[in-house]
Amino acid sequence: MKQKNQIMAKKPFCCRICKRKGKRVFSFGRKENLDRHLRCHTKESLIECGRCPIKFTTKSSLKRHKLEAHNRRLFVCRRCRHLGRKNHSFTRKESLNRHLMCEIREEEVQCTRCKIKFTTKSSLNRHLGKSHDK
Repeated sequence: MKQKNQIMAKKPFCCRICKRKGKRVFSFGRKENLDRHLRCHTKESLIECGRCPIKFTTKSSLKRHKLEAHNRRLFVCRRCRHLGRKNHSFTRKESLNRHLMCEIREEEVQCTRCKIKFTTKSSLNRHLGKSHDK
């Protein structure tokens, strides 16, 4: 309980509406962040997408939505296409880069007993624990 009180002290601005409705209580360190959150309850200053009926409380949320939901996927994994796999494509370059890191790691982590490949060492260790006696 002490840890929760320390967190609440750092974030003293709480949403009373969420608390009253029995929802997860949102707390904020700055009043302007609470004010922005409260707009989702009052429907005040909601920004419409224009391409679909979804509305947002901030311009940055709308921008992220438009990029991810309505833009063409500009970043395509050439490696997956070359290997004849499902066509992985992404709206952001960072997402493609994260995907490529998994693709690269896939070749590095392989079970020596059954030759199955994994994207992470933790996945390989979980496999070894369940499928093979260590």
